[in-house]
Amino acid sequence: MVDWLHAYVNTTETTSGNSNPNRHLPFYAICQAVLYIFIYRHQEIARLPDGIEIVLRWRIGRIISSELNPLKYSLPAITHRFAQLARNYQIVFCYSIIETNNRYSLPETFSTNDYLNGNLPSNILYSYFPFDPYVLKRSLIFIQSIYNDYRDENDESNMPKDSDDNDHQEIDDSDDVLTSMMMSTTPDSSDSFDQLPITTMSTSLKNSRNPPSILPFGRSPGFRNAIN
Repeated sequence: MVDWLHAYVNTTETTSGNSNPNRHLPFYAICQAVLYIFIYRHQEIARLPDGIEIVLRWRIGRIISSELNPLKYSLPAITHRFAQLARNYQIVFCYSIIETNNRYSLPETFSTNDYLNGNLPSNILYSYFPFDPYVLKRSLIFIQSIYNDYRDENDESNMPKDSDDNDHQEIDDSDDVLTSMMMSTTPDSSDSFDQLPITTMSTSLKNSRNPPSILPFGRSPGFRNAIN
């Protein structure tokens, strides 16, 4: 999927009409899926040999900083959670893009003609998880035994307190959807990362406000540097 995203960015850089998000809905959906998979499986990825190095080779920074601006159209819960994890693992710094998007976002009202003309709101992926949570009681019995809720192993009380977290407190506080959006996943949590069926992946970001504290903060903006 990441290779496809890079190929798509390469193609759109040489074509016109990039300002119409309606032309790029598959790109935005796949990009959000990549961020979503990393959010759900980041702990398992980090335990793999060279797991984070592999993610670095995805060059996600080039994708999210492209003119297509996928962070603008992803769900806020996914955008902000990925920004936290990406900073923690030193993958990419997303907050400058998020803040720019917020700064230039205006209240949006849309009519049928707007949609027909390709003028879509920034929340075009809100229906990305139509069965999340799974509320069909009669069919739930068929998947209940393999239904896993997202659980963050790191409690907020174990997170270091620093000025950088305060800088982004306003972003975190405004993202109330993190405490209300329910997601789930069908694959067993013991499955290996390589064997996970991507099409069945969904999760709960309800209690996932903080990434694991694996490295101390460094001087670079929002990143952490390893101690030799």
